[in-house]
Amino acid sequence: MNRKLLYIIIAIIIIAGAIMGITKGFNKGVTYADSQKIEVYINQKIDKNDIQEIADDIFGKNTPKQIQTVEIFNDMIAITVQSATDEQLDNLVKTVNEKYGLEHTRDDVNIIYVTAIHIKDMIKEYVLSAVFIIGIAFIYMIIRYYKIKTGKVICVTLLSVIIPEAVLASIYTIFRLPLNELTMPLGLLVLVLSIFIEGLYLDKVVEKLKKKEEEFVEEEK
Repeated sequence: MNRKLLYIIIAIIIIAGAIMGITKGFNKGVTYADSQKIEVYINQKIDKNDIQEIADDIFGKNTPKQIQTVEIFNDMIAITVQSATDEQLDNLVKTVNEKYGLEHTRDDVNIIYVTAIHIKDMIKEYVLSAVFIIGIAFIYMIIRYYKIKTGKVICVTLLSVIIPEAVLASIYTIFRLPLNELTMPLGLLVLVLSIFIEGLYLDKVVEKLKKKEEEFVEEEK
């Protein structure tokens, strides 16, 4: 692909992502959005797959949800959804009773209302890791590629950090991908890969400089 065309595509993605981010914001998954955590004590060991089937049947297979088994002996279920109707809660109690031979009522269902988490709170626990990675990358790049102007190395490093992360954020906003517990680790992975690719690019720059030096020496002879 032509490099100029690639830059244009990247610019379009980032601009479109910025517009979507400003107008609609990020799509927070059930993990980070306002939600209801529904807990039911089963008093026997639970197969998580069975609970997944029950939750899919009651709340819809395509409805964002989080399924957990809690307590020491995994004998309590916790289903987190954005919202649950009275009918769905009644169906949940009925299905659990039939599945596990219980006589629960709605009073035996504990509902915890979870407040949405701000974006800044989502990323703050990863800030130190990102700063550490970027700091080490700056030091390494400046030392390893001392033959290249320091200003160029710094600019390339900054661009290799900012652009991929901006593209990733834009993809999330454009395609309305839900933010979840894997989003931030994915961001760190993209950060590491982009720095690695930057190193490959700078290696080529060094090779070109070395080749020019050799050609200059040959000409001088």
